[in-house]
Amino acid sequence: MKVLVLSAHSDDQVLGLGGTIAKHSKQGDKVVTVVYSAGEKSPVWTLKKEKLITQRMQETINADKILGVKKTIFLKYPDVKLQKFQNELNEKTLKIIREYKPEKIYVHHKKDLHPDHMAVWKACEYSLKKIKNTPEIYGYEVNSWFSPFTQQAELVVDITKEYKKKLRAIKCYKTQRYLLFFLNPLLKLRGFHYSSIYGFKYAEAFYTY
Repeated sequence: MKVLVLSAHSDDQVLGLGGTIAKHSKQGDKVVTVVYSAGEKSPVWTLKKEKLITQRMQETINADKILGVKKTIFLKYPDVKLQKFQNELNEKTLKIIREYKPEKIYVHHKKDLHPDHMAVWKACEYSLKKIKNTPEIYGYEVNSWFSPFTQQAELVVDITKEYKKKLRAIKCYKTQRYLLFFLNPLLKLRGFHYSSIYGFKYAEAFYTY
């Protein structure tokens, strides 16, 4: 199976569905991730812009390698400004989907409040209207203040066996250690939320479209 993961920022896919990616890879599925922003707005003031972008890309490659991702595509658009390039994002996303012909696409869910995440969702939505064979679409949550708990997930994946691998991948993001200090408690809270409902120790939730 071919799986495409669309991520506004380099760590979104690991936070939102790192366990599910690892599970796909274990099953022999070919996973390709697309990172839209360059990540130059990260809270690492000691690094120059060019070096920060290069380091964030390498962190993503390292994390994806742990999860078993076959290929990582970097579009390198300005961080927190993706909506200004919406038309370009639309066409590039369409081109990637047509090239890789995925059977499943994971993308930021359409109610995510982060403007960059919204831009990626809109690019995916635009592309789906242009292709004939529509793949399965799953909206994922990023564990941050921009993704509040929603009413009910259509799909919940048990990632208990993959959870340690997800944590290893998260630790690859050295430049994000300040943000992850605050995000990790939310990650655990979300895991507890789903475990209390569905009975899994660790889980990731998705919304179908």
